[in-house]
Amino acid sequence: MSIYLIGEGTNLGIYQASFRTIFDGGRIGGAGLRAIQQNAGKDLYAVLADGRLAKWGGTAWAPFSLICGRRLRSLAFDSSGLLWCVSEAGKIVTVDADGENCKELDRPWTLKMVTFDGAGTLWAIGEAGNLASWNATTSNWSVKKQPWELKMIAYDDQQTLWGVGAAGNVAKWVNDTWVVQNIPWNSEWLAFLKADGEPNG
Repeated sequence: MSIYLIGEGTNLGIYQASFRTIFDGGRIGGAGLRAIQQNAGKDLYAVLADGRLAKWGGTAWAPFSLICGRRLRSLAFDSSGLLWCVSEAGKIVTVDADGENCKELDRPWTLKMVTFDGAGTLWAIGEAGNLASWNATTSNWSVKKQPWELKMIAYDDQQTLWGVGAAGNVAKWVNDTWVVQNIPWNSEWLAFLKADGEPNG
């Protein structure tokens, strides 16, 4: 399994768990990154260091115009392929994969990022580093008790929860606690990306 990490210098690293090594790819396409993610078709999208959303064109990033006039912190795809971004102001902004039809959602909390689990549940990291899921019944966030201040979270193919702590350390959630992974990298973001020909799921 390969874990893609964005470091404090906005550079992209690839960690090979089987070899316990990390390859520093630098600023791919000449651009620093805040966040990176893939849609179901394996198209690669990122939030660049300047807060613009961009799509990978094979050799360089192709930035979109500012989404709803906002610079972004993070991005995630839902099961329909819609992008859910978090603006620098901590608000959720949705937009399609062509960078069109943006909408800012009125949700409580100032957020760092959002993501979805395999069941389609929306999860978020608040400005204070707390973890919560969206409760459609109460129209509010339900806080999950956990011991860390978090930067972000991600789910792998087995629906194991991973997190990046405030100190840049990477861990996975096992038996109701965070188990720190021995990854020599101060991280801001992590993602599980697939190469062409590699099956989804």
